[in-house]
Amino acid sequence: LLGCVYLDGRGRDRFTADDLTTLELLALHGAVLRDNQSGRRRLHRERESLKGRLAARDETIIRSDKMVKLYEDIRTIAPIGVPVFISGEAGSGKELVASALHAFSGRKGAYIPLNCAAIPETLFESELFGSRRGAFHEATDKPGKLELATGGTLFLDEVADMALTLQPKLLRFLENGEVTRLGDTRAKKLDVRVVTATNRDVAALIAANQFRDDLFQRLSCFTLRVPPLRERPEDIEPLTRYFLGRFAREYNWPEPRVADSALQALARFQWPGNVRQLRNVLLRLAVQAQGRLISEREVLAAADGPGGPEPARVAIFPTLEEMERQHLRAALERAEGNISDAALLAGIARSTFYQKMKKYDISS
Repeated sequence: LLGCVYLDGRGRDRFTADDLTTLELLALHGAVLRDNQSGRRRLHRERESLKGRLAARDETIIRSDKMVKLYEDIRTIAPIGVPVFISGEAGSGKELVASALHAFSGRKGAYIPLNCAAIPETLFESELFGSRRGAFHEATDKPGKLELATGGTLFLDEVADMALTLQPKLLRFLENGEVTRLGDTRAKKLDVRVVTATNRDVAALIAANQFRDDLFQRLSCFTLRVPPLRERPEDIEPLTRYFLGRFAREYNWPEPRVADSALQALARFQWPGNVRQLRNVLLRLAVQAQGRLISEREVLAAADGPGGPEPARVAIFPTLEEMERQHLRAALERAEGNISDAALLAGIARSTFYQKMKKYDISS
């Protein structure tokens, strides 16, 4: 029971059948409105819960709307069990998305990753489908990755690098769910969810007859795009704190602090190598800092080193929100953490300053 509507009248026969119809319509509209409000609140709670759960999973430390939306899509798609194709630049986190699809799927089998670019063409068929003893020189009875992933998920990374001669065999499995080991005549029916990824332009490969269009159609029942790090600079701060904390635990050294200006410098880079490149730069900084405060000057120096993102040529013009965040932090630093004094310096009311601190996740 969500509520009730009560009407009273003086005397008998005050209400007619039309009045009853009107009340029923009113109650129906009220119920729909109440359900919509409950649904919005539920979605908000689920969104915040999702943020919290993902923050505990390896490099999936997120703050940006793009990544939150991506993982909302993952949770929606994961239980369905159909093939998913993941696109994204190198180092953007495609394998993490694949493992999240498996984690949210509820499938009891194993998660098996296989990099198609790392296996020689002559060995790929036996690696994927398995082999029988005597099928080729030194062949043994061995299950392939598809069999190992029974009841679970097979992740084929760099699938666009798969040889054309092998693509029809993968297509056949996707069509009938059957696997025949190399050198065998018996087919096995398998329940495997296939997830694939690449950083290459598949449309161009199809146009050049280097990748089968019918295979791609089978692989891409659902498609997910992992945004590059330059499209989500607000994720750089939580990623930075996560990596520095992880390095401190792994190497047993004091966790370094990071100056606000250093974080701002990191957010200005475009990071062509994405999260992988950010991690490598932060590891160099952590080794040098050994628990000290990491300054903006050190960030810029690390960027000039091997594998750095070259800030002078790839700086992003700050957004209004970034400028406001910097303004608030500068006021807090000048006021030595006193919110009332910082609000006076910023020229806004204390309550407004506090609200903006919560909005930008700024601590005093």
